[in-house]
Amino acid sequence: VCPTKALERDANGIVQVRKDKCTSCLMCVGFCPSASMLFNGAKQTEPFKCISCGICAKACPTGALELLTTPESK
Repeated sequence: VCPTKALERDANGIVQVRKDKCTSCLMCVGFCPSASMLFNGAKQTEPFKCISCGICAKACPTGALELLTTPESK
């Protein structure tokens, strides 16, 4: 979905917002199927709601989201 390939993800990770690339377009909020992306003046994630699908990262036009692998998920 992302035309600029700005988002990345690993198969077993959580989403991290890269604030240096975020333009507050809210594409991630609109595409997130588990409502784990929030915007209240600043983008935030709710890791416990995140299902690690990577849809938000694919939707981001600037690559501001990254799905990171955690030690617990390996």
